[in-house]
Amino acid sequence: MFPVWFFMIMIGIIGYLLYLTRPNEDSFVVISRNGLRKMQGWFRGRVSGRG
Repeated sequence: MFPVWFFMIMIGIIGYLLYLTRPNEDSFVVISRNGLRKMQGWFRGRVSGRG
């Protein structure tokens, strides 16, 4: 069994890494635009009979 302090340190490290690598608002806009383009291309392919 691991001691409690081990889990507390692991949670702290994971939280800190998630904080450092968090997306900012600009990247959310880019991700949403790319996702929208992919979905539009997929729908167009389905409508035209390709894909």
